[in-house]
Amino acid sequence: AYSITVTGGTATDSSSNPIAKAAEDDNVYIVAPELTGKRFREWTVEAGSADVTIGDENASSTFFTMPAGNVILKANYDTIIDSVSATFDAPVNGQHIDQTLTTGSPNYTATLTRVWQGAGFKSLTDTIYETGKEYAFFVQFAPASGYVLVPNDQLSVTLNGTALNFADDYIGTYSAWRIVLTAVSEEIPHFAVTVTNGIANASLAQENDVITITANAPASGFLFDKW
Repeated sequence: AYSITVTGGTATDSSSNPIAKAAEDDNVYIVAPELTGKRFREWTVEAGSADVTIGDENASSTFFTMPAGNVILKANYDTIIDSVSATFDAPVNGQHIDQTLTTGSPNYTATLTRVWQGAGFKSLTDTIYETGKEYAFFVQFAPASGYVLVPNDQLSVTLNGTALNFADDYIGTYSAWRIVLTAVSEEIPHFAVTVTNGIANASLAQENDVITITANAPASGFLFDKW
C-alpha cells in the first residue's frame, strides 16, 4: 500500500472510512469541508506526489484511482468577498467619453466605463460629458488572486461624492451594472476648433488633444500652399 496525504481535506474508502494508505488501483474518495468565509476552488497535486488523475479537480467531493506511489494532495480555497465598494472622482463636465476609471482595494478592483448617453441610453452621440445630461455606465468588480466575489446586494459605488443606484436587472451578478446619473458641473476647459478653407476632425478639443485638419480641394488654377 502507498501513503495518502491530503492537506485541507479527508481521504476515505468506499465506505467513507478515513484512510491514510491504499493499494494500487483502489478508488480513493476525497472531501474538502465547507469553511466559513471560504469557497472551495480546486484540488492540486503537490510536489513529491506520484502522478495521479483526480476525477473532478474542481469538485469539493471527488475521487482518484491510487497509483503505484505515494499521493500528496491539497484542497485550495478562495476567500469570499460579499461586500464591495468603489469611489470614483469623475466624470466631470468637458471630460472625454472614452475615459475608463479603475479603483478598488487589495482584494479586488473596480472599473467604471461610460457606455450610453441620452434618452433611452441607446448610443454615444457626443464626444464629451455635458452638465445636465444623463449617462449610463458599467461598473465591473474583479477579485484578486485567492479571492472570489459572491453576488448579493452589499455593494456601494460613489461618483463625485454621490451614491449611485443600480438598475434592478443587473443586481445579483458581479459582471457589470448599469448606473444612471447626471454629470456634475465642474469644468474641464475645452476650446472651439475653426478651420477656414478646410475641415477638422473635431469641433471641440481639450488642451494637448491631437487634431487632424484637411484643406478643401483647391479651385481650378490653384494649388495648396500652406496653412
